[in-house]
Amino acid sequence: MAYQLFRNAPQSRSFRKPSVGPKSRPSFIFLHGHFFELVTGHGDYAPRKHTVNVQPGGTAAFDFTADAVGDWAFHCHMLYHMHAGMMQVVTVRPRGEAA
Repeated sequence: MAYQLFRNAPQSRSFRKPSVGPKSRPSFIFLHGHFFELVTGHGDYAPRKHTVNVQPGGTAAFDFTADAVGDWAFHCHMLYHMHAGMMQVVTVRPRGEAA
């Protein structure tokens, strides 16, 4: 899966980690080239991160501004999770420019 975003456009995204059995492990989700603010539900408390741990069956929601033009990996740091499909490309382009 790939996402195409426009530069300096505010974004809201969420990530849900399915639970695939009793030995499921947390996922360490990372977005290259950007920091994001976790949506915590606690008012203005939004820790600034580049990696977030998502427990099996859990969800992480975050806001970020796509301010770095380029193609960026959005993935789990666990290699076998990446091979299982937890890897996407986030493409950030200036407005008006086609990919």
